[in-house]
Amino acid sequence: MQIEELESLAKKVRKSLPHVERLPIATIYTTVKEQEKTNINLPDFKELIFHLTGWDISYHLIRRQLEINQIIC
Repeated sequence: MQIEELESLAKKVRKSLPHVERLPIATIYTTVKEQEKTNINLPDFKELIFHLTGWDISYHLIRRQLEINQIIC
């Protein structure tokens, strides 16, 4: 995804989940996937998390959280 697309997606997610910083990564991923009808890859999701929260989370941690919640990325 382009930066502009990620910023637009981040605005949409923030609007539907105003306290996104308090939510688990799996919830954010599921919301994006279901509401936006998009299959977002791990690098784009990592960038989206950064745009939403300012968190610079490792790929390993994101993947692990998705695996724990039985979400295939």
